[in-house]
Amino acid sequence: MISKTLCVALVASFFTLQLQAQTEPAPSGKARSASSDKAKTEKSMEKKERHEENLAKDLNLTPEQQAQFKKTDEAYATQRKAKKDAKRAEMEQMRQERIKAHKAVLNADQVKKYDEILAKKEAKHAEKAQSKAGKKGRKPIPEGAKQ
Repeated sequence: MISKTLCVALVASFFTLQLQAQTEPAPSGKARSASSDKAKTEKSMEKKERHEENLAKDLNLTPEQQAQFKKTDEAYATQRKAKKDAKRAEMEQMRQERIKAHKAVLNADQVKKYDEILAKKEAKHAEKAQSKAGKKGRKPIPEGAKQ
């Protein structure tokens, strides 16, 4: 009986959120400023709080259960970030191994040219990241830093 009620409450919450999402205007293609990014973050936090309140209401959660939900969500967010960071590090290691394998095949002149090509590619990537960060109102990425 409890699991059936829980399922119904989750479905109701889901549909409520879907209806709310459909009533919000579509984002425009204009570049955002730092203040609009801050507003977006605040709006995101408000949406998260509304979702938590709706779940608490729909599931009739006690304050202790609400605290446990919040703790679980925070732990999940921490794990998700850690996995994302680990994946990024793993991909960078694979990239370095690939470059090393490429260089093993090349002669000295080719290695020099290959390094130049990689340097140009990294500079172009950094420039693109700088431009993207500027458009989003973020702090510029320091020169030579990898994303």
